[in-house]
Order: sequence, then C-alpha cells, then structure tokens
Amino acid sequence: MLTGIRSKIDDAMPALLILISIGMLIGTWTLSGTIPMIVDWGLKAIQPSWIVVLAFAGILGAPSSRASPSSRSPLPRRPASPCRC
Repeated sequence: MLTGIRSKIDDAMPALLILISIGMLIGTWTLSGTIPMIVDWGLKAIQPSWIVVLAFAGILGAPSSRASPSSRSPLPRRPASPCRC
C-alpha cells in the first residue's frame, strides 16, 4: 500500500513543482511591482468605461494569449494506454 502511495506522489511531483514555481514567480512579480505596473499601463491604454466592452470582444485577452508559449503548443495527445487512476 505504501509503495502505491509513493508511486502516485512520484507521478504528481513534476506538476506540483511547476505549480510551486509559478506561485513563486507570481509572488516575486507582485512584490517587485511588475504586475501593478502592467495593470497601470493597461488602465492608461484604454478608457475604464470601455473595459467591459473590450473584455467581451476578446480584445484584452487575445494579445496575452498569443504572447504566452502555451497558445502555440500542440494539442495534448490521448494517452496510449488506459488511465491507471
């Protein structure tokens, strides 16, 4: 039983390390003022009365989604074997 628990933890560890790294990066950006600066630039770039209209039009989300590498990654493939969940 303990070996099964250990193997599941070993399988999940890469994903957990990625999530922890992203959390540390976001925390660092927040403390250094990078995220507040980007929000300030965004508020200066558009008028606040247009935020809701632009959000529904997808104009705010499109540039950020194209800038991230995950928008250019291929679709995930189906696993070759059935899930051992």
